[in-house]
Amino acid sequence: MHQLLDPDGVLSVREIEAREGKFADFPESIAPHIVDGLKKVGIKQLYTHQKEAIEAILARKNTIITTSTASGKSMIYTVPLLNNYLANSSMTALYLSPAKALGQNQKKTMHEIVNTIDWPAKPPVIETCDGDTPYRDRKSILNTGSVIISTPDMLHYSLLPRHRQWQRLFKNLAYICLDEAHIYRGSLGGNIAHLIRRLRRIAKFYGADPTFILCSATIANALEFAKNLVGTEFNLVDNDGSPTGDKAVAFYDPPTYQRNGKEIRKLAHYEAGKALASCVMKGHRGIVFCRSRRIVENTYRRLINEFPYLKGKVITYKGTLTAESRRQLEDELFSGRAKGVIATNALEVGIDIGNLDVVIIAGFPGSISSVWQQAGRAGRQSQKALVCLMANEDPLDLYIVQNNDYLNKEETLVLLGDLLGRTPTKHTRKTSFDRNKGKSIKNQAELRLKAREFEIKEENRFRTAF
Repeated sequence: MHQLLDPDGVLSVREIEAREGKFADFPESIAPHIVDGLKKVGIKQLYTHQKEAIEAILARKNTIITTSTASGKSMIYTVPLLNNYLANSSMTALYLSPAKALGQNQKKTMHEIVNTIDWPAKPPVIETCDGDTPYRDRKSILNTGSVIISTPDMLHYSLLPRHRQWQRLFKNLAYICLDEAHIYRGSLGGNIAHLIRRLRRIAKFYGADPTFILCSATIANALEFAKNLVGTEFNLVDNDGSPTGDKAVAFYDPPTYQRNGKEIRKLAHYEAGKALASCVMKGHRGIVFCRSRRIVENTYRRLINEFPYLKGKVITYKGTLTAESRRQLEDELFSGRAKGVIATNALEVGIDIGNLDVVIIAGFPGSISSVWQQAGRAGRQSQKALVCLMANEDPLDLYIVQNNDYLNKEETLVLLGDLLGRTPTKHTRKTSFDRNKGKSIKNQAELRLKAREFEIKEENRFRTAF
């Protein structure tokens, strides 16, 4: 599929072979009502990592799951919640998402699973309580809901300060799920760590001892990261049993052109827009990830000027959209009416936007986990897919596309030590620039890549507004 790209810019193509799925029977501890309901919709077995994680969670072990995108992590935390509800209908659970759109998507997924089950009594109430929820409805939701889907901002500004108004939620709190946990790194992670400790203290005040479930991209120090974030020991599930399709990963350096006798390099986001247009015209569905809202808008404007007949087939998606606009665009993507989308990293998290064939990343997003999270938007149904990383005019980007083995590394995520009262770790000391003067450009680029993990920008702060 890399033939969709300008061959003058393609430096190399890495082929990732398809992987067969590994399956296992349902754990015996899952209630027959749930097993029978899942079998009705064709889920007769679990992936091996799903079974391992569900067994650990049902055994009340705090668990972090670091498997690939589209590996069925939603099933991992939904099944134990429903199983616990069957045994104790007064139980509550809290699902925290870094983005409101992801929370809405997970609510839909949970409802789909709930509706497959023949409940012997009243089914669980799954509700969203975030910045989009009308204020008049919040108290009712928090005092009647079985599973509350929210965001860290909402937890900080409303749920914890007014905990006496919804004591039922905290008294019966059995599970807390943090989805896309790898986002909580650096200074942001330090703040979230304090927030989680506040949550644990309030739960303890009401006599609850919830089990934590963390879902994350693949990282090198998952157990250490989870312990620092939550403040307790964790069990790791990282043996991915889900199937994947063939995937081609192309590394692209935009070609140059002559103007007034000068050699000028083409802009990565404009090249990405042209590649998306080619993809859509050939019957594929794709997404372009850009670094900022301004670049998204410029790319879309240039694409429509050059290919006006794509208006309506290609849309833009940004974190500043209203709730109604966001859900309308997500519906257009999921239904297939929109053939392409130009987006910020607001669509990096695991929102289900349907079946995509092509992912184009216009500029290195700042971390290896972000690259693979964005790449995971394509080929979610095991079909052949193309991922293209295009370099901006940045030494880091050029280094990555010229040395693509760097993406094979697993990242070490840390929280900002000062916020947790810890001394800097060995990893952070190694990334200090003033101790590495005189090193080669290659080494400096590697150091900057590591340092960028700790430079969490405000524009990536959940994309939630209050």
